[in-house]
Amino acid sequence: NYHLDTGIKNEATIPRQFFVKQNYPNPFNPVTTIEFGLPKNELVTVNIYNLNGQKVSQLFKGSLPAGVYKLQWNGQQFASGIYFFQILTENKNVIKRMILIK
Repeated sequence: NYHLDTGIKNEATIPRQFFVKQNYPNPFNPVTTIEFGLPKNELVTVNIYNLNGQKVSQLFKGSLPAGVYKLQWNGQQFASGIYFFQILTENKNVIKRMILIK
């Protein structure tokens, strides 16, 4: 296990295929964890959007080696409500819903 400077944690295992898990906990207040896996080196962007589709945060953008990653988002400065996180790679675009309750 190691931490990148961005706060992303690599679990030191390499998945057979790309995956994105539902964030947990969900609903959350104010911190939630987003987990995803890369079977090969990829350029990855992780964005957070509000219900209106406006990007409110970019959690990560860069190249990552194959592995399983956990990334935390702190919604402390945001209003309660529904948000979406997006994991974007060279070939995949996954968006999942999450609920911030204060």
